[in-house]
Amino acid sequence: MLTDYTSKKVVGSNKTELKGYEIILRNNKNHPVSLKVLDQLPISENKEIEVKLEEQGGATFSEDYGRLLWKVDLAPGIRRKFVLSILLIPIR
Repeated sequence: MLTDYTSKKVVGSNKTELKGYEIILRNNKNHPVSLKVLDQLPISENKEIEVKLEEQGGATFSEDYGRLLWKVDLAPGIRRKFVLSILLIPIR
C-alpha cells in the first residue's frame, strides 16, 4: 500500500513542492519473512528543477543512483510503515 502526501509552498517567486509517500508492509503469512524494498528518487527531465531527498524513512541511500533500500524482517502478522519524502526545488 502506498499513500501520497503533497504540499506546495511559495516563498517569494520560488514555488517548492514537497511530496511524501507512506509505504506499508504487512506479513500475512504464518511464518517470518525477510524482504528487500528498493525504490529510486525520480530524475527530473527539466534542468530547472532539482529533486532533493528530505526523509529517507530508515532506508540506506545510494547517492550515485538515487536508490533507497530497506531491509525488513517481519514476524507473522506484523505491519511496518516507512515514510519517504522528496522536495522539488526550482533552480533559477
